[in-house]
Amino acid sequence: MREAGEVGFDTEFVSESSYQPELCLLQFATREVQTAVDPLAGINLTAWWEIMADEQTRIIVHGGREEIRFCLLAINKAPEKLFDVQIAQGLLDRGFPLSYTSLVSRNLHVTLKGGETRSDWKKRPLSTKQLSYALEDVNYLLKVFDKQSKKLVQKKRQQWVIDECNQFIGQISHELATPVWQRISGVQKLKGRELVVVEAISEWREATAARVNRPRRRVLRDDLLLEIAKRHPQTVDELFSTRGLESTISKKDAPELIKAVKKGMEKPKSYRVHLPPREQSHAKPDEHVLGRLLGVALANRCAEEDLSMSMVATNNDLLEFIRWHVEGRTGDKPVLAEGWRHEICGSFLGDILDGKIYIRVGDARADCPLVFEKKGREKSKE
Repeated sequence: MREAGEVGFDTEFVSESSYQPELCLLQFATREVQTAVDPLAGINLTAWWEIMADEQTRIIVHGGREEIRFCLLAINKAPEKLFDVQIAQGLLDRGFPLSYTSLVSRNLHVTLKGGETRSDWKKRPLSTKQLSYALEDVNYLLKVFDKQSKKLVQKKRQQWVIDECNQFIGQISHELATPVWQRISGVQKLKGRELVVVEAISEWREATAARVNRPRRRVLRDDLLLEIAKRHPQTVDELFSTRGLESTISKKDAPELIKAVKKGMEKPKSYRVHLPPREQSHAKPDEHVLGRLLGVALANRCAEEDLSMSMVATNNDLLEFIRWHVEGRTGDKPVLAEGWRHEICGSFLGDILDGKIYIRVGDARADCPLVFEKKGREKSKE
């Protein structure tokens, strides 16, 4: 693989019944050979993860979130030269996120069989059908990469893919480094001592889930964890007065959960836990109107550039751009004001907010029906 310099990579894993996703199969493809490796056979995979994280070998994946996570968890290093064909496709046309089957069909006009998505990949021996399906997942990665690379050169978007793949890896690294309790939906509504108790309960849940090798949600659901933090029961009887808890927590685990609650409650008053800055997802009336306007403009611009709008910006990204622009462009730059996004649409959206552009309907039947005209210019598209 080091000699080849580029490797198509995929995995099969099971995540429904264990604390962490269990790696069950690794599939590799170079231009000469395709093969599968069985991690359940006691093989030391460190050499592979080191290749994945080096600066010489290009690793080609499709929707490689779990593959990146496995690498980070194994050696605490991130891939340095990763190319995700799903991300690349979103920067070449309006197809994002495309399944592997659809992506292969679109680029190579090959129809894949599929059919083993719900297989039990932990069971041994694996069937011929399972292995065939698994290898199919890497057989076309290099060919898709070749096809996409030519188009990226033509459109001068090679650096875009590099930037997006690095950002993708950074997001996963940040997620793994962020305490689980900070990512619980609804935790932002709690404050003070409640947050301290959430942290203590979450630490207990993580330790318990790891010890019994069960998903954390099967040890204690997020919604119940937050409810207990708000009520902070001091006895087992008080604990089980929480509706829905009986089906989750056993009588055996209840005392330990109470200890976790007390641990949080007994922290010194000076002890504080902090949440990351809260995203301002709720728009003010004026921001809502402007967001809708910029959304329409952005959709038209993405159609012009043959880009997937979901790759360019979310509604929150638009709101952050509006706030940043209206407030004098102070503070951290939003994503739409940096890199290739700024190149494609940042200054364009800023000009709309500044009233420098008129919008009108050109050809109502066209893929890009809107025309954007700068003041003082006739029929000039920004």
